[in-house]
Amino acid sequence: MNYVITNGTTFLKRTKDNVLVETPKLSEACVYDEDRVKKQLNCFPHIFRGKGYRAVTKKEIAENDGTVPPCEIEDNEFEHVEGVRTKVPDSERLAGIKAELLAVDDTLGRLNDTYNDICKELKEVCLEITDIEHAIELQNSNAVRRCYLENELKKARTKRRDCKDIKELLEGIAYFTLKDWGTGKVQKAIDWSENRVYCPRIRNDLFE
Repeated sequence: MNYVITNGTTFLKRTKDNVLVETPKLSEACVYDEDRVKKQLNCFPHIFRGKGYRAVTKKEIAENDGTVPPCEIEDNEFEHVEGVRTKVPDSERLAGIKAELLAVDDTLGRLNDTYNDICKELKEVCLEITDIEHAIELQNSNAVRRCYLENELKKARTKRRDCKDIKELLEGIAYFTLKDWGTGKVQKAIDWSENRVYCPRIRNDLFE
């Protein structure tokens, strides 16, 4: 039996380059036998999915005065040909890879949330440091007040350092490509963050 693939308005044909395209003419449509139309619909191009395409016999069209008969099945455009949608089970290896990818996606999603939170915290703590520094500069504080402000400044700058370290580590890893993973580059990035030092810009005497 001869089948064509149609959505009731257009048909599918192949160009000289063997590319599947739409055409309004039944005479230009590809004609399939039952096995070939099943294979075609099983490998249906994404560009045509969701457009209501289904397999219809040329006999049905002829018996309907040359027009495509309405589809009796609205929810599944492929059920017109029995057995078209046959679920292919995953192999054990593929199922394992999928599970690992989902775990990686979950981890990266949480790291992305952490990065966004850190950027927000860093912005806020920088503003806090500015406030404290101006309080130290502009206020005539007694010894107790100065001690309090210095402690607040130290806490804020410690938090700022923590935020910057996390931000720089995540940004460095964000530029990794697939071939970078599993090569030790993550460990190198971690080692760098653990072995960093501060070198005075001007006041070496403060660190002697």
